[in-house]
Amino acid sequence: MPRSSAALRASTRSGQRDAAASVAAASSTLSDAAVRYIDERLEPYRRWYDRKSKQARRMFLSMRTFAVLGGCVTPVLVNLQALFSSASLDHPPLRIALTGVSLAVGITISLEGVFHFQERWRAFRTTEEILAHERTVFSTHTGPYHNLSEEDAFALFVNRVENIVVSDGAMNLQMLTATREPGHKTTNEAAAAASPSGS
Repeated sequence: MPRSSAALRASTRSGQRDAAASVAAASSTLSDAAVRYIDERLEPYRRWYDRKSKQARRMFLSMRTFAVLGGCVTPVLVNLQALFSSASLDHPPLRIALTGVSLAVGITISLEGVFHFQERWRAFRTTEEILAHERTVFSTHTGPYHNLSEEDAFALFVNRVENIVVSDGAMNLQMLTATREPGHKTTNEAAAAASPSGS
């Protein structure tokens, strides 16, 4: 018998709590240096990427929604203007509204193309999830950290986290400074500093 959506949500929340409890239990066995690194280095980065992802997503959806609504309103205003013109009636407010909406839509689309909010949203979210995954596999001694000594696992963990952050920053800088050729599409573009200290 199919489970209700409420039951599925409850099951999902229960699974998330169990996973969080497992990570917390595993984290209790980490060295003081590892705990300090996670709290003072990895987590600030992860929270920064999470915050930037949410901001970029909010901007992208807001601008895209406005552009869609403006695109729907513009033909209506054009038809109304044609109707008034055919009746030899002058309606300055209508012309002003049509010009204003068209201009606002054009500016919105242009700005979205400049700041690439959709690409920034995806790039920031991807990096945040990678950092969270790295923290989990390190805390649970799985993946590349399986069967490694505590010292070797911590050294590998720091190296992998720092490489993730540096690589992301280099990719963002390259995308910001690259000249886009006609017809060329880039992915995972981001237009923000590569570290929390840069925000």
